[in-house]
Amino acid sequence: ELYLRGKIAGKFTLKLELAPGDGFIRVEENPAELQMATVDLELKVHQFDPSTLAALEENPDTDPVEKYYENLENLNLPDQKVMTDAEKIGTGRMLHAQAGNHFGRARLLFAKLDASKLPDGVDDYEIILTETAKHGGVAMFDKEHEGTKIDLPVKVKIKDLKAKEYESWCEGSTATEDFRQVRLDLGMDRDAGGLEKTPKRNGDWARFTVAEIKKVEVQYKPPKGEAAAWDTANHRFYINFGSDPDGRKVEIGATLSKKLKDVVVHFMLAPHADNRKSANWGVDIPATWKWKDVSADVKHKDRPSRTKLLHVSAKTDANGFAKAELTLSRFGGDQFQPACYLEQDPHLAKYIPARDKLQKRKPVLAEYWITVWRKFWYEVLKVQGIACPGMGSSEQKYERVKTTMKNCPDVPIKRSKVNGFNPKAIYPKYMVILNGGNDDALVVADTNKDQFFDVCKDEKDKPIKVPILVCDAQWDEGGNSGALNPPAVDPTAFPLDLTTDKLVLIPPLQGGNLLASGTWIAAEWDAAANAGAGGWANVRNGNLAAGDLAVNPARGDLQDVRVGLPAGVGATTADTKVWIKDLVIKGANGPYLGEYSSATKKILAVYDPDEPVDFQNTIGHELGHAFSQVTKVRPAGVPAHPHQYNKQGSHCSEQVNKCLMYESGPIAGSLDCYCDVCHPYVLVQDMSDLA
Repeated sequence: ELYLRGKIAGKFTLKLELAPGDGFIRVEENPAELQMATVDLELKVHQFDPSTLAALEENPDTDPVEKYYENLENLNLPDQKVMTDAEKIGTGRMLHAQAGNHFGRARLLFAKLDASKLPDGVDDYEIILTETAKHGGVAMFDKEHEGTKIDLPVKVKIKDLKAKEYESWCEGSTATEDFRQVRLDLGMDRDAGGLEKTPKRNGDWARFTVAEIKKVEVQYKPPKGEAAAWDTANHRFYINFGSDPDGRKVEIGATLSKKLKDVVVHFMLAPHADNRKSANWGVDIPATWKWKDVSADVKHKDRPSRTKLLHVSAKTDANGFAKAELTLSRFGGDQFQPACYLEQDPHLAKYIPARDKLQKRKPVLAEYWITVWRKFWYEVLKVQGIACPGMGSSEQKYERVKTTMKNCPDVPIKRSKVNGFNPKAIYPKYMVILNGGNDDALVVADTNKDQFFDVCKDEKDKPIKVPILVCDAQWDEGGNSGALNPPAVDPTAFPLDLTTDKLVLIPPLQGGNLLASGTWIAAEWDAAANAGAGGWANVRNGNLAAGDLAVNPARGDLQDVRVGLPAGVGATTADTKVWIKDLVIKGANGPYLGEYSSATKKILAVYDPDEPVDFQNTIGHELGHAFSQVTKVRPAGVPAHPHQYNKQGSHCSEQVNKCLMYESGPIAGSLDCYCDVCHPYVLVQDMSDLA
């Protein structure tokens, strides 16, 4: 018995010849000849070239955005390239386990056979592709996408391969436990009959690894003792817990179903179709904003550079796990679905939700969307005995602009402490509220406000916290009033109510007495004096005393001061007249609805029970200042606010005075929230610290 092994493809003749001998043995055909051939079977396996893929680009800031989607749909991926023998055997072809026809297939070719190198009579022989799998499996199809499944083993007659190469497509069906555990080999067989036959195997072969991305999820471990930026219950990511852009960075993890190491995984943040629309933002992107001109610094980042097609990649570790750091947008309300795909599925880089063609083939998606959100805390300083309402309405104003305004437990301040303030802070209400009665009122001024806030403490688990002191009145030290010189009056006109150019409070915010200076003159008219011409007699004068000034509980103006009849006037008659001369008081400025102090990062707010809505607007307004609204410093590419103006801070004049950020209130017909012009500016504003 002899066994032949092919070395060079082509036909050859096998000859068996009887050598000359003793002449007693003879054959009719000497030599005996047989036409044979060595066939070179070639299995051409294709894969995408990573370097070619990495060079692909498409600009997402094309205007209009619909053009970008169109360009993406029309972007042709490069053809798969033939793998070398070393690659298809030593490295193996990577596939993702198929699901819903979303994942790619490898192109396989049975090379065309050269008829001149084949013997006659073999046209019906079959070239056979056979699967051998230690674990996992593949499936064969006649097209790159969809198409008809081809049963394994795949059989192609030699006569067909003489005409042209045979194309098929291989997809992963079941994940392998390890690399290269699925093997496809080309062999040859023929029908039974004639000489005994043995099917030929392993004329050429390739190995395959079938991976499966089992889970995609946010990777976040809350810092010990600190606030968690990732809200797992609501799937909100609070981007303002770190300085921008660090606060927007989120880690996405991908876990394979099997522990395959060094598998290249791409990570994406698939944008929701309603981003920049009212459904997600609360308002649509303003018509004055061109998305292509808005700075990339505030947009989400999940590619090595903005125009690249492929997303950020990472390799799996020994446990089949990989993660990558991506950056969310800075627009509150934006939603992104974490997604992953393998390196050999580059078509999935074109996935865009809610786009007819671009959403058909999906990467592996997380079970949830990430919503861009912000969060801050507020703590109310509550003085014992002073009314302080809840702030649920203010919280709703910020929920509307995709921000959680979270209350802390109230910070109590004992009345005994406030009673000891100098200048004082507790006054009868009538001093600061017209006809306010004798109940206590908390009056906060620039002279005493710092004494309240020493109870505030920083808390690591509340990185952005705003202390709020609610009071009955906010007045500030106003210096001296202008001098008053009212006309002479009868003594019976006293006590005399005079209107100053300052708010009047006793004791004044400056401390000491209300009276700064002033004199009085009194005299009686003597008609017989001066030879009947008349004249003033018994003229006397003196300085006004601190006790001569008071505040009338029923006064009609907060700038009114009551002057009593000076004691030095003495006895009076029907002819007595009294002059008050050059009266100057220590006055106050205001009244104010509230303030935010950029120096102390604290808020004051005045609560008027008759204006509960305006109180909530004041809270929202001052918080707006705390977070740099109305925006003067804005991200590059975001147009200037069309209604911003400066007056005791930056404010908005939308519809003249209807926006929450108008300079004062209450305003009839107020929107009681950020107007639609301010709204998107709030969404994009950096709120990682107080202004």
